[in-house]
Amino acid sequence: MDNAGAGFMADAYCGAIRDLTAQFPLTTSSQLLGYVITHELGHLLIGAGHRHSGIMRASYGKAELDALNHRSLRFLGWERETILRHLQARRSVTANTRP
Repeated sequence: MDNAGAGFMADAYCGAIRDLTAQFPLTTSSQLLGYVITHELGHLLIGAGHRHSGIMRASYGKAELDALNHRSLRFLGWERETILRHLQARRSVTANTRP
């Protein structure tokens, strides 16, 4: 991310994902990878920083994998609103630049 908080690249470490799901076999590596990608896309749309709860938490452990498995690991309300605003702004910029 640059100084303005804009980013264009995210990383997901498959080895760490496999290790975590091996340590806490509550979900599959594939399912966790999807949530990690979602988390990283959240950074690109919300900005840097982590939260104490939800999908934007800094690290995942047994409780987060259990929540993920029950589909209750989510973005917080204000995060969802911020993501929606950024996506709408990008869509309007794209629509205004088409020939």
